[in-house]
Amino acid sequence: METFKQNLQLLKPLSMGVISKVAIPAKTRIFEFSGDILTTKELATRHPSDVVDFLQIGKDLWRSKSGTFDDYIAHSCNPNCYVFIVGNRAILTTLYDIKPGMEITWDWSTTSTETKEQWSMDCKCGYIKCRKTISGFQYLPTNIQKQYREQGILPSYVLPYVKD
Repeated sequence: METFKQNLQLLKPLSMGVISKVAIPAKTRIFEFSGDILTTKELATRHPSDVVDFLQIGKDLWRSKSGTFDDYIAHSCNPNCYVFIVGNRAILTTLYDIKPGMEITWDWSTTSTETKEQWSMDCKCGYIKCRKTISGFQYLPTNIQKQYREQGILPSYVLPYVKD
């Protein structure tokens, strides 16, 4: 995984976006997200501005920002990666081949079970079928939920939210 981590760079300093300098094959684990692990109870004790962009890694587990480039991986409604979660580990994995110069993206809704009241944001990913709003997995259209389930990219704690 470290081989690819060194070949990623920030697209624009202090903004969202990471691009690959090299080709990365499909189904490749690129890197592991870092940051502290917190429970939902611990998150509730913090000021809301201190928990922005935390990554949900379990029903009641979160990974804080790391202060490194993984904080800048952008959302897309048409992602080229997903987050593979096993235990407390969150590993960014490619869905298909990434070419040099491509931005690395994942659908932030695939790991979140938050309600719109807890978390939502406007999406400006630029995809022609952009959903315009990002929030918890349960708000994804049914066809997209099923597609992600069929691809096998959903964490186990999200599966009960898939609409049949």
